[in-house]
Amino acid sequence: MKSTIENKISDELLNSFYKEMSLKLAKRPEEDNYNKPFDGLKESNLLRDLAINRPELTINYIHLNDQSPFDEN
Repeated sequence: MKSTIENKISDELLNSFYKEMSLKLAKRPEEDNYNKPFDGLKESNLLRDLAINRPELTINYIHLNDQSPFDEN
């Protein structure tokens, strides 16, 4: 996963997603096949950022995101 120095997910990565990629990302936690302990957290953050920036791709998976309030910036 590409990220900026501030450890934010890049706009380029978010803009590269399409529906099939979002579905695959949403199914990943069920597989629980991560090489590193924090890989699941990174994917969770990516799904959250997609929900904020590209909600049309994650409308069917919004229940997978943490429902706590978060800063969109």
